[in-house]
Amino acid sequence: DARPEFVNGFFAVNNPPGLGDFTCCETGHRREGVPVPCGKIEVRGVMEAVLRSAAEHFERIGDRDRMRVIFVRARYWLRGLPPTAGENLFQFTYSEMAPFR
Repeated sequence: DARPEFVNGFFAVNNPPGLGDFTCCETGHRREGVPVPCGKIEVRGVMEAVLRSAAEHFERIGDRDRMRVIFVRARYWLRGLPPTAGENLFQFTYSEMAPFR
């Protein structure tokens, strides 16, 4: 079980992947005339998995402060990425955060 690691905080905060340049978007989601899916959808899934894993790790080791940071900052880190269908760990109500206060 590996400890989740992040890049330098300054870089991560100022350069979320969803605000980057995606080739699929620049080419109108077509390659040689064939439609291709948006890469941002896949990146969103990966980002959510990484953030969920980090939050679970910090909860397991009892570091609730760092776990809260993940929850609070997740929407910011996911900006620019399309929303996912179904359950999203990072869209929650205040009452759902009660166990983490």
